[in-house]
Amino acid sequence: MKFAEGPRPITIHGFALGFVFLGAFDLVTGLSSIEENLEVLRFDLPWVDWDRDRVIIFESALFSITLIPVVAIWCFASRIARGIVLVMGVFSLMSLIIAVLFVWRNGGDTWWAALAPLLVLSCVGLLFLPSSNWWLRKEELDLETFC
Repeated sequence: MKFAEGPRPITIHGFALGFVFLGAFDLVTGLSSIEENLEVLRFDLPWVDWDRDRVIIFESALFSITLIPVVAIWCFASRIARGIVLVMGVFSLMSLIIAVLFVWRNGGDTWWAALAPLLVLSCVGLLFLPSSNWWLRKEELDLETFC
C-alpha cells in the first residue's frame, strides 16, 4: 500500500476527525466507568476471567479497532476500508432506529441516545460525497503489478 499523496478533501478530514472523536469519547467513557463495564462484560462473556486490567485492555482494543479504518482511508485512500466502514454503518443504522424508538417510548429527555449512531452515519456519509469519491478513486493502477 502506498501513502496517499496530495491534499485530502475536507470530507476526508471530517470523517477522520469524527471517527477519532467518537472512538476517543467511547474510550474515555469506558475508562471512567470500569466497574460498570466489568459487570456488563462478566455477564456478556462469562467464560473470560474479567478484572480491571482486562477491561482497560478491552476498551483500548476497541479504540484501536476504531482507528484502523481511519488510518486506512486517511493515510492510504483505501476504497476497501470505505466499504468496510459502510458495512459497519449498517449496524449504526440499526442502533439509530433502536435509539429513536427508545426516545419515542421514553419521552424527549433521552434524545442523546440517538446522537452517537447519528454521528457515525454522518461520518460514513462523508465518505460518499463527490469530493471523497474523487480522492479515493485518484489512485491509478500499476500495470506492472499484473504482468
